[in-house]
Amino acid sequence: MNHQKIQPTTVADSVYLRIKNAIIIGELKAGEHLVQEEFTKDFGVSRTPVRDAFRRLESEGLVVNRPYYGATVFRPSKEQVQEIYEIRILIEQYCASRTSKVATEEELQSIKSINDRMAEVSPSSKEYMQLDFEFHKHIGELSGCTKSTMEILEGLLNKSSSFKSIYYSMVGGSQATITMHADIIKALFKRDEEAVKKAIADHLYHVLNRVISSNILV
Repeated sequence: MNHQKIQPTTVADSVYLRIKNAIIIGELKAGEHLVQEEFTKDFGVSRTPVRDAFRRLESEGLVVNRPYYGATVFRPSKEQVQEIYEIRILIEQYCASRTSKVATEEELQSIKSINDRMAEVSPSSKEYMQLDFEFHKHIGELSGCTKSTMEILEGLLNKSSSFKSIYYSMVGGSQATITMHADIIKALFKRDEEAVKKAIADHLYHVLNRVISSNILV
C-alpha cells in the first residue's frame, strides 16, 4: 500500500462535499445553525477546511452568513422558492426535451432504474433524497446540454434540496413523486417532447404548491 500523505486540498474538498451532501439529503435542515466547532470535532479537522467549506457553500447560495450569528443553511422565502422552481421548470423542460431526442433506450432505462430504486427505499431515508436529486440531474446529464447549463441546473437542484424535506414530510408526497417521475419516464420513452415538458411542469408545480402551502417557509 502506498502511504501518501493527504494533501490539504483533499481535506478541504472532503469537508466541503460532506457538508454539501448533508444539505442536499436534508440531514442539515433549511435555517439550521452551522457551528464551526462541531464540524471540526466531528470530522477531526482544523477550523480552516470547515471555514473554507462554509465560504464555498455561501458562494453557491446554500449557506448564509449573518453578522453576530454565523452560518446557517439557506432558508428561502416563499417568493424565493417560487422563483427557484419556475426557473427550474424552464431549464428541466429544455434539458428533458433534448434527452427525449438524443438518449438511447439503455440510457432512458437508467433513469427508470433510479425511480424504481426510490420505490424500494424509505422516503425518510438519506438514500431516497439522494436518488431524487440524481433522477433530475441524470435527465439533464443525458441531454447533451453544455457544462454551463448543467451548472445552473445543479445549483437550482442544490437550493431546492435544502427545503425539499418539507415536501417529503407531507402525507402522500413520496408516492406522488414516484408516480410523477413515472409519467416523465413514460414520455421520454415515447420521445414525446411536449408530453415530457408537461410531465416536468406538473411534477415540479405540484411540489412547489405543496411546499408553499405548508406555512413552514418564511
